[in-house]
Amino acid sequence: MIKYFSKLLLITFLLFLFVSFSFAPNSSIFNNETLLPPFQEMATEWVDSVFSKLSLDEKIGQLFLVAAYSNLDEKHEKKIEELINNYHIG
Repeated sequence: MIKYFSKLLLITFLLFLFVSFSFAPNSSIFNNETLLPPFQEMATEWVDSVFSKLSLDEKIGQLFLVAAYSNLDEKHEKKIEELINNYHIG
């Protein structure tokens, strides 16, 4: 019977700790702040200003990625330059 109460006491204590730390006063739940990863905390004004100046074709071109290899011949390099110039890939 003592084992039962000690387990019950331990479970109750752990549950209390979980609930108390989940709803701490400095939690983002209470101050309406969203937690962002470090790379998203950086300023994005420059990116937004550049992206807003792009044409529709340039914006679509930014969605595509092309494999460009530095160890291939000049023909491959010319093809990549053509894709960049004609389709605004990025």
